Parts: sequence; structure tokens; C-alpha cells
Amino acid sequence: MSDLKEQMVNVLFPVEDFLDVFGEFIASRFRVDVVAAHSNDVDMDDININAYYDPDLDERKKVSIELVLITNPNTNHLMLDEIAWMNLCVLVADSLAHELIHMRQSRARDFEDVAIKHATAFNEHRDAQEYLGDPDEIDAYAYNIAQELQAQKIPLSKLSNLKEIGVKDSINLFAYVQTFDQDSEHPVIKRLLKKIYKNIKKT
Repeated sequence: MSDLKEQMVNVLFPVEDFLDVFGEFIASRFRVDVVAAHSNDVDMDDININAYYDPDLDERKKVSIELVLITNPNTNHLMLDEIAWMNLCVLVADSLAHELIHMRQSRARDFEDVAIKHATAFNEHRDAQEYLGDPDEIDAYAYNIAQELQAQKIPLSKLSNLKEIGVKDSINLFAYVQTFDQDSEHPVIKRLLKKIYKNIKKT
């Protein structure tokens, strides 16, 4: 993303122009489709990202990852400072890595159809547990969480007391811990922790 940094950081953009420039860069560099969306859940003057992988498109050798750039409908202009730019770049990297893991999973089983819920399932506690308990999601989120924990001085120490995990430590691990009621003995959490540990050890 460094080739785009000078053009984007500390420059005031109409939000549509920002999304056009940013989206075109990502689409051309990473072979993904980029679309824009609005949500009142996104803070004013901020930008969030969702991503999806479509195994059917991948099997037909089409562009199969979609990145959704989400802004508040009332945001007219965007200007990102150095920190906000870095956070956005990390979010892009995490989102693409997550979907590329799903791509690898799907290709490994020759595109056999398996039911994977999307993150919209977070509206209901039981559905959220089903979604996060999916083996494919555990595999992908374990990678994301390991990357998030790398910012800590002693990454593995955060895994010893899950009840103290905060959003700033790892937003994805925090989501898992809360979704499974802070139960470190839950089979999903135990499987997740093993995979996080393996990912951290690899780096």
C-alpha cells in the first residue's frame, strides 16, 4: 500500500473520490472486486471493511473475493492521518488474508459445497456461535488473531487469561471470548487457541 500513501494521507477527499482511488488501487493490485456501501454503524469520518469469498466464482476462474468499503451515509469528506491510514491498511491486509484462507480451504476440497455463515449471523448469539464455531472460520480467524497479537510484547501471554482480553489486544479474539461466554474450556475456544498458538510460533 506504500505506493498510494503519499497520495492519500493528510489529503481531504470527497468521500466518493477517496473510495474510487483507494478501491481502484486495491482492485488492480490484488485481483479483487471492490464496492462501496453505507452503514450508520460506521463512525462519521471513518471507513470500515467487509470481505467475502465466492467459491463458485473461483471454480469458474473469475475474481472471487469482494472487498466492501463502508462509510457512514452522512460522511461527505474523508481525510486520514498517518495512524488512520496504517489502521486502514492493516484492515485491508487482515480482510484479504482471511478470505484467501477461505480460498485455500475451498480449493483444497475441490470446491465441495459446505455451509459457511457470513458475519451477519452476529445478530443472534446462537447463530454467532455457529458461525464462529465453523472449522473454516476458526482456521481463518486464528490467523487474524495471531497477527493482531504480534503487536503485543509477549503475544502468547495474552492467551493465558482470556477474561482479560480487550478489544485493543485483539478485536477478533475478544469477539470469540464474548460469544462463547468467556468459557476457556469450550471446545471451539480450545481449538481456536491451539491454532493461534501454532500461527504465532510460525512467525
